[in-house]
Amino acid sequence: MDTSVLDEIVENKKVEIRKAQSLVPLSEMMARCKGLERDVRDFNGSIMSGKRLGVIAEIKFASPSSGSIANQDDAIRIARAYGECDAVRAISVVTDAKYFGGSLGLLGEVRGIVKVPLLRKDFIIHKYQIYESYLAGADAVLLIASALESKTLKELAQLAGSFGMQCLVEAHNIEEVEKAVSAGAIMIGINSRDLGTFTIDKSLFQSLVQYIPDEVTKIAESGIENGSDARMVCDAGADAILVGTSLLKAADLAEKVNELAVER
Repeated sequence: MDTSVLDEIVENKKVEIRKAQSLVPLSEMMARCKGLERDVRDFNGSIMSGKRLGVIAEIKFASPSSGSIANQDDAIRIARAYGECDAVRAISVVTDAKYFGGSLGLLGEVRGIVKVPLLRKDFIIHKYQIYESYLAGADAVLLIASALESKTLKELAQLAGSFGMQCLVEAHNIEEVEKAVSAGAIMIGINSRDLGTFTIDKSLFQSLVQYIPDEVTKIAESGIENGSDARMVCDAGADAILVGTSLLKAADLAEKVNELAVER
């Protein structure tokens, strides 16, 4: 069987984690976190507030499917622009370096200039990355159900929760939604992009949302390009949308955010 894009990324992430631990051991990361008390912003509360569909605006510079998306030199300008949009209820910072051009350092920079909560979006597979996230200033972390065994998913979610960080658990099929629910997820994102092939199915949210319990926040991810797409997932039951490429490539970022932030 051919190796999927997700498999390739996860294997690279294992190498990165081993390198990071050789420089700063896990025990040192744990001690640093224990000695750090900081404000953790309410990610879920923010995206659920207001009468409009919550927009989680993403900062990323590239992706395996789209190639180059934005210039890294524009990162702070983009963050400030998001921060000035009332309809942006949270910001997703992609921290994977090799495939998406991000960094943990960028997350810390963004935190210093915006007031909304921040999601660390990465391929988190090890508890070391949870400690990294807390130290970097994340308010929430992304956990991808397809990349994690059920036991590991629960353990990572519990560890994040011990620091006050919330978890957005991402799913792409019924089995992964059930895994997320079993792990006690308070936020489940339906990613219309298949992380194996990076193809998009815009009808996927409507197909899977019925399997998410009413009390769980429902987030539509990927493939949301315009107001019609936003309206479609909102009508299907989305509480929020996570959008990157269509915002970053828009001629007028604020105008695009307002187009996507449809009335609930």
